[in-house]
Amino acid sequence: MSGLILVGVNHRKTPVELRECLAFGDGEKLPFLESLRASGKAKGAVLLSTCNRVELYADPSEGTTAEHIIEAVMEARGFPKDRRDLFYV
Repeated sequence: MSGLILVGVNHRKTPVELRECLAFGDGEKLPFLESLRASGKAKGAVLLSTCNRVELYADPSEGTTAEHIIEAVMEARGFPKDRRDLFYV
């Protein structure tokens, strides 16, 4: 059995402009979570998106790492690849 993976950004480290880039609206959450599952990266996930933080709690599929989850979030939101350092695990 694998453990949950938590990845995210928050107001302490990430400027508001970049948090806004990562923010998921109500209608965007479910399609993203479904695509994450369909891609085989996670068996399931929960997404928390507020004005102060974006966090994704994922039950990873075999072989999936936190980096895979971060890459999926960054790609889905068009987040600058050179700002990977803003994510915590």
